[in-house]
Parts: sequence; C-alpha cells; structure tokens
Amino acid sequence: CTAYPDAHGNNKPITFFSSDGRTWDGSGPPHPAVASEIVALAGYPDYAAADINGVNVMLREDGRYRMYFSDFHHFGKTYRASSDDGRRFKLDGTVLDGAVLDGALMVNDVKKFEVAGVDWYLMGLHHNGDQIFYSLSKDGMKFPPAKELAAHGGTSDR
Repeated sequence: CTAYPDAHGNNKPITFFSSDGRTWDGSGPPHPAVASEIVALAGYPDYAAADINGVNVMLREDGRYRMYFSDFHHFGKTYRASSDDGRRFKLDGTVLDGAVLDGALMVNDVKKFEVAGVDWYLMGLHHNGDQIFYSLSKDGMKFPPAKELAAHGGTSDR
C-alpha cells in the first residue's frame, strides 16, 4: 500500500505480510504502518524525492514480487521493479509511456493471465477522470500505448 510520509515528506510504497490474515508483521489489526516497511528501490535515481502516492501495484509472478509504479514528480511513465522479498526492489525499467492527449495515466492494477498457453498482462490505468484505460501485452516489461476501456455514460454515471 502507500504510506505517508517518508523521511522527506513524500508518499512511498510499503509492504507488510501475514501468514494468517489477522497478524501483520507481528501486530494485530489494525496494522500500524512503520517506516521500516517502506520499500527500498535501487536503480531509480529519484527515489528519495519520489512521490508514489497510490500509483504502485504489486504483482506476484514466478516467485518474485513485481512493483509497477509511477512518480508524480516525473509524471507520465510507468516503471517496473522486481524483488525476491517484497521489501528490497531493483528497477527493471520503463514499461509504459502513459501520456495521453489530456494528460498522463496512472497505473491502477496489473494482472497476469494465461490463455491457450500464452501469458498476457493486463494493465488498468486512470487519470481521475471520466474514463478508464487499459494496455494489453504478452511482455510484462513492454506495454503498448493505452486505449480507452470505458467512459462515463452521462452525468449520473460519473
């Protein structure tokens, strides 16, 4: 999830774990987030100053954690980082240039599906507006430009 603030006053992703769904990192509900749960991210040069508020998604894939994220200070791109423990990540690279005509898109979710023996990655994106977007890829590191999935059907549908 996203926690605020880090030592620099910015939003950062945190992880905490549970083996039973009731106790999280040794504490009962509600779990109080602590600074030691902020994920480390090597290879992203602006991580200390990054604002990753609500634009971070975790995908468990092949025994690894994949974090897809954006940075409000360098808005418009979605990145991926990988980790073996869910706490220390290393940047894999840029996976999507999320710019659209009216602004930049924010990653909301990433799912991996297998269809007829082929892996597919579905990324959901938004811009806090009247539309939602998607990008579909066979490679979790390369997503094509997003397309509109749905738009509001009128004022009452917003």
